[in-house]
Amino acid sequence: MTPSELAPGVIPPKPEEPRVDSPFHMLGAFVFAGHLVLGALAMLFSRIIDAESWWTLAPFCLASLLSLAYLVTRTLQKAPRTALYEMGLFLAISCAVYYAFGPLLYVFGPGDEQWYPVSADQSVWLCGMNFVGVGLAGIAYIATRFQIIADASSRASISWSKRSTTTIFLIFAIVGFATTYLVVLPFELGLISTVPSNITRQLGRLAIIAIIVGWAEQYTAPRWMMLLTRALVATEFVAGVLMFNKTMILLPVLATALGRYVASRKLRAFVSVAALGAAIYIFIVPIVTYCRIELNDRGSGEYVQASLPERLDIVYSYFENGERPRADTRGRSTWWQRLNYLSPQQAAIDLKQAGNGGTELDLLPWIFVPRTIYPDKPEITVAGKEMNEKVTGVRTSSVSPGIFIDGYYQYEWLGLLVTSLTFGLALRIYASISESVVRHRAFVMYPIVFNGVYTGLRADGWWLADVLAS
Repeated sequence: MTPSELAPGVIPPKPEEPRVDSPFHMLGAFVFAGHLVLGALAMLFSRIIDAESWWTLAPFCLASLLSLAYLVTRTLQKAPRTALYEMGLFLAISCAVYYAFGPLLYVFGPGDEQWYPVSADQSVWLCGMNFVGVGLAGIAYIATRFQIIADASSRASISWSKRSTTTIFLIFAIVGFATTYLVVLPFELGLISTVPSNITRQLGRLAIIAIIVGWAEQYTAPRWMMLLTRALVATEFVAGVLMFNKTMILLPVLATALGRYVASRKLRAFVSVAALGAAIYIFIVPIVTYCRIELNDRGSGEYVQASLPERLDIVYSYFENGERPRADTRGRSTWWQRLNYLSPQQAAIDLKQAGNGGTELDLLPWIFVPRTIYPDKPEITVAGKEMNEKVTGVRTSSVSPGIFIDGYYQYEWLGLLVTSLTFGLALRIYASISESVVRHRAFVMYPIVFNGVYTGLRADGWWLADVLAS
């Protein structure tokens, strides 16, 4: 049906982007299967190396890093349109950063400070476990199809694509901005006492979706839309800084990178913004870590609200006194140390083998209960503080062993198998929904797309909070 044949006032559906053949599945099959072999070799090799032979991490980590990097860059070069719906890309990116690049700290970086002691042979073993998890998750992602879900998403996308892009952008921008600045940020600053629910915080992220939409439409959008997009980037960044929240600081940068890449189809557009994000990350990690620990200290290990003057005073004290090493953080919390999870992973292994593993699954039924219905619902994200308390005796920080070792922390090898496979399956479900959403430009459904991207990037998180409850 042509636009002239539509009834007056009816917005025609947006033109469908052509389906493209992505090399991710064919190439990914080799890369992820290779990670299973690489993981097995690493675990076997760990039994014959010395506890101080840190150089032995290099061949295994570099093999993983280079293969995953090639998979991502090759896919983006050959099929740039898949960037927002090929969720396996974000699995590969996050695993490359946390489980291949991060451990190289002990080979090339200042890795003398450890939150929990781990030796070279243990580190190689842990890398092997991570590579097995990466392989299982990747194969589960590639080998499965959810055609019923994809068909339903296609029908919904065609219907929702008729909605005005500028209207959707405005709704996302207004709701997201209002939620962050009228509810979430005032709570953090101690201006209100009502704890924002997870749904409320998710509504705040609609501003991030608006940023993606704005940049994605930059060549056709009206001028006011681009001005508002830039303003949202600034306001979201400021909110993240005021809340001492690294994720909120980086999300507008990620949204800008994704949106610009979708608009230009040029890898350079993504890399340039991503490089800026990396520089921001390196700069803010020690500052934010210091500030959050100061807040926890003031609350005797529990979260405490702080006014704007108090927060500015904490930031000033950082620049005045410099970063102070703490017993309950990962050493000095340099940016590279924050990407290296071997230390908390070894802690999780030791705790499990000592009979003090995770109890995260006890909270599984609660993920289906909205806090608005039951305000006394247990905190789903408490596992990180509980693990920190088991090791250090205090709850002034939160740590994570990552999705794969979290499985072992719960149910040993069976747990690792389950968390790895379900991680890959969850991303496949998101991809099945997102492909039609992106191709039909159904922007009203972009929150689902972004949730898939965010989940794929959380390979360093907790299985319950970051996969099932996402």
